Amino acid sequence: MGDVVLAANLILLNFQSFLSFGLDGFAQAAEALVGKDVGARDREALRRVVKATSLWALVTASLYAAIYGIAGTTIAALFTDIEPVLSEVTRYLPWLIASPLISVWCFQFDGIYIGAQRTKEMRNMMAIAFAAFVLGLLMLPPLWGNHGLWAAMMIFFAVRGITLAARFSAVERAAQAT
Repeated sequence: MGDVVLAANLILLNFQSFLSFGLDGFAQAAEALVGKDVGARDREALRRVVKATSLWALVTASLYAAIYGIAGTTIAALFTDIEPVLSEVTRYLPWLIASPLISVWCFQFDGIYIGAQRTKEMRNMMAIAFAAFVLGLLMLPPLWGNHGLWAAMMIFFAVRGITLAARFSAVERAAQAT
């Protein structure tokens, strides 16, 4: 795809890194609190923790999306002043505006599953998400170029979040009093 697209992707991956650092804070809080509630077998407390940390993660993800939408090109200009690279960043910036709202769930559920010590399910759902990513990677970039690459990445995040959400009842059962 060329040097300019590569440079633009590197800048955009920094946006994704900023996002992951911000959202991982809520996932780490969920880890500790979920672990406490699962260990105490307190399903109601678990539900409150999951709702509270997920709400704040979603609020933060929305703020990231808004900041990237409003100031994304300005932020990118802090990385480079090379006009063709900035132009490419602007071209693919919508993916990074959408990314917080798509990826928040996989980060959040990672924290929940780690706290509940349900890493086997995490591994299995990661395998499914990775398979979806590879399928997207094989199909989409040949059709849409770099947009296809970013679409494959968003598919990975979405499938990871959806599959973990679908298995959340196992986490709740782990917190059920015997």
